[in-house]
Amino acid sequence: MAIIIAKDSKGNPAKIKSVIFPPTKEEEVVAFQFDAVIKKRIPSIEKELIDEGLLDSKIPSQRRPPRGGNIKLWFALGKQLREIVKDSKLVKPKEYRWALEAVKMYATPRILRKDRGSRLHLDYCIRVSELPWDFVKKLNWDDWVFFLDSKSLRQEPRTDKWLQSRIEKLGKLDRSKFRELAKRLNAEFKDIDTSLYSDRELFSIYDSILESIISNSSKSHQK
Repeated sequence: MAIIIAKDSKGNPAKIKSVIFPPTKEEEVVAFQFDAVIKKRIPSIEKELIDEGLLDSKIPSQRRPPRGGNIKLWFALGKQLREIVKDSKLVKPKEYRWALEAVKMYATPRILRKDRGSRLHLDYCIRVSELPWDFVKKLNWDDWVFFLDSKSLRQEPRTDKWLQSRIEKLGKLDRSKFRELAKRLNAEFKDIDTSLYSDRELFSIYDSILESIISNSSKSHQK
């Protein structure tokens, strides 16, 4: 498959990324189909967020783009983007990050934030949006950034699966305990290739640390 990630001044593809290069004719057709979708949908999504009062209608200066943003905005954006960049008919898993680059061609500084290394703002929005809103809204956006900035958590996709399966217990954590969880999980797997662990092994360690934090929190409240 292929993804168009840049265009020239005339709107013609200037850069195409594909798993196998050069892409086949069939892959190029799908690439243009995806491009047509995001060209229409990204401006539409921004308008919807403006209408909901989550975005300012004025486009910020690219020289001084805004920072931060509230959790409701980024959750809503992630939910909308998820339906597009995870459309299996247009984007394959290996093309996910290219699809995010493609989205940026049609997005304004209203929804863009500076990426840092492997920290991808739009990816964070999408990952957080896959969790239940009732849980997500208990934390601030910077708490989620803090969690996903932890290298061993950001690079391990199964972390998201674990979060989704432990919502009830995670809901017992306040902001400080949630950050403590991120620190301890990251420290546990620092410089370790977590792909060597089975789901059961990995989740068992995650669970042990989570239970420890919940237990300590309960004891401190009883004093």
